[in-house]
Amino acid sequence: GLEPAVAWLGEHITRQFGLPVDVHGAPDLVELSEGVRVVLFRSIQEALINTVKHAQASRATVRLMPHGPNEVCAILEDDGIGFDVESRSHHPSAASGFGLFSIRERICHLGGSVNIDSAPGKGTRIRLTVPGAEASRLRTH
Repeated sequence: GLEPAVAWLGEHITRQFGLPVDVHGAPDLVELSEGVRVVLFRSIQEALINTVKHAQASRATVRLMPHGPNEVCAILEDDGIGFDVESRSHHPSAASGFGLFSIRERICHLGGSVNIDSAPGKGTRIRLTVPGAEASRLRTH
């Protein structure tokens, strides 16, 4: 399942990089298709690695929760140095990297959404929303 995998990821990041990651899940998450679970897990992983590399954060939090009747939302927050969202998230470049751009592309391809709230000196909050399995089936038929 997604929640145990993200909990393992948080423990792994903490052990390997020394960044404490707290993971909180909700018991009533809708079912996700395997493809959506993989994309969401990889996106959370990419965002946490970005936090390790760039944020100078002392801690990070991942919350998994239901959103609407048939969506799952992952909220990642850190207390790091933050960044100017407009300059980094929409167009990849050598300076800004491909991480946020590729997360946005993958999640949006599934019919989900990515919201990033950050500013220099203010930490970062990333909200990833993906459709549940039932919504995914309806979209493909």
